Amino acid sequence: AKKIRLRIRLNKVFKKFEISNVVDSVDKIISLPKIKTHGQLYLTAAVKNNFGFIVGKRKPEWHFRIGFDFDYFAKMICELAIAINPTFTICDGIVAMEGAGPTSGNAKELGLILAGSDPFSIDYAISKFLDLDNNKNLVLKVAREMNIVDEKNIEIVGDSVEIIHIKPPAVIL
Repeated sequence: AKKIRLRIRLNKVFKKFEISNVVDSVDKIISLPKIKTHGQLYLTAAVKNNFGFIVGKRKPEWHFRIGFDFDYFAKMICELAIAINPTFTICDGIVAMEGAGPTSGNAKELGLILAGSDPFSIDYAISKFLDLDNNKNLVLKVAREMNIVDEKNIEIVGDSVEIIHIKPPAVIL
């Protein structure tokens, strides 16, 4: 796939990413992530899905560069999500992954579909519905620190959902 360089206006930590040229060739982006637990970030869903725009071999390079500094990885994921700025996200949690995600977990039927225009709010709602610790959810933790998300200003509308317990990953923090 062709790649383009995208400059970040936030300019907090990362100045550019090499991403797929798809971003430059469409008017709107609709993101369709699955809900999975994640050994580095605790949860991979709406925000982390934008990592898919990183060009092929650059993904493992990012993981290698980050090493065990998972907060740094979360900052990169947050800034990338802001740069990609998906128009709408539909998060599939009909069947999710729990445990040692994102590759070695177990399927868990949740029956959830969450949608909205703000991937950070969607991740917050998922964390709330799954009774996950938002302080361990590194994307949300970093997003709060970067003033990207304010959980007090998130309104969840639609059907009420009972708390669903899933087995979180064993996260190294």
